[in-house]
Amino acid sequence: MIRKFYQKSQQEMAELLGVSRQFISYVERGERPISKEFVAKLDDRLDLTPAKKALIYKIFDKFQIAI
Repeated sequence: MIRKFYQKSQQEMAELLGVSRQFISYVERGERPISKEFVAKLDDRLDLTPAKKALIYKIFDKFQIAI
């Protein structure tokens, strides 16, 4: 959801976070758990605050955008 909001490809998100594209794919499909460290890196690299995350979720929910 966050990747789609920022209009990034899996490859772009992987490069931003220093992981493989395949890891991003696994996470998105729920096949890999994510650590607190990964979430912290995501928050840092995209400057995500709790308020920004809440807004993103609200937008996706309001428009019923498929994840």
